[in-house]
Amino acid sequence: MRPSIAPERGRGTNRVIEECRRYGVDAPTFEEQGGSVLVTFRAALALGPEVTPHVTPHVTPLVLAVLSAAESPKSRSELQDAAGLKDRKHLRIAVLEPLLEAGWLEMTISDKPRISKQRYGTTEAGKRALAQAEREE
Repeated sequence: MRPSIAPERGRGTNRVIEECRRYGVDAPTFEEQGGSVLVTFRAALALGPEVTPHVTPHVTPLVLAVLSAAESPKSRSELQDAAGLKDRKHLRIAVLEPLLEAGWLEMTISDKPRISKQRYGTTEAGKRALAQAEREE
């Protein structure tokens, strides 16, 4: 007999799906495994140095807001404001880290990532992503 998901576990699922849609991200998949629920999110950003037409649809409005704001180096809090996010951790994990890994964003003081004077700037690859997104609008 397969265990069913307790009602309290299902709360928020629709909210997660709505937020994904709001930010232009595919909704996650939900799978029941051994009494637990496995939630799988797909990347909202293709991680690669080149911007191709295939990549551009995955550039979300949130990513565009951050890359646009960072064309001149900005602090984390300035980028958070530009993105309209309240949660600093969400900005770091969902936006800054993937953009840094993709090479679309860079730290101005790369050897001291936690310094209060840290700023983030859009790289040439990030500028190409912005230009490509603008051409497709």
